Amino acid sequence: IMPLVVFLLNTGCRKGEALALRSESIDLKSKIPTVRIEPSEEWSPKSNKPREVPVNSALRPWLERIPEGSKWAFPCPKTGNRWAVWPERQFNRAVKKAELEGGPHKLRHTYATHVVMATRDLLLVSRVLGHSHSRVTELYAHLLPDHLERAAGAVQFTPGVSVAEWEAKKRWGVKGSN
Repeated sequence: IMPLVVFLLNTGCRKGEALALRSESIDLKSKIPTVRIEPSEEWSPKSNKPREVPVNSALRPWLERIPEGSKWAFPCPKTGNRWAVWPERQFNRAVKKAELEGGPHKLRHTYATHVVMATRDLLLVSRVLGHSHSRVTELYAHLLPDHLERAAGAVQFTPGVSVAEWEAKKRWGVKGSN
């Protein structure tokens, strides 16, 4: 169960996406290692659209240990096949032992929260998580309370005349002072 939990926490993927992940969808050789979440015969993403999720340095060693030739990234240890259902009992035991709360979807929220706080980019979070609409991602907007402060300094178009010069020209009736 540990590889699954590490995967979910470091990618923000849904539990179904992790259970149906094929080894061939993992690309660790690219400049930016990724996992491709895409529709298959066994399962399809919620939006039914493929997407790429980056692989970070904490996740990479867990993906590198997937056995060569394994069809599934996270096969059921007893059968070697794809998990038929989420291993709820094992997950709940691990959560209890770690003194945590919540189900596997909480790992997705944890990932999204940390990405928003680190990057301040809701569009990025939306794309990586595969949200079908920006309203879903806006749930994390409260994590960016300084949005007015950031927007205030983002754009500054300075005219070729100062306020004092403009006022002087206006006051003394110089043409072109509007």
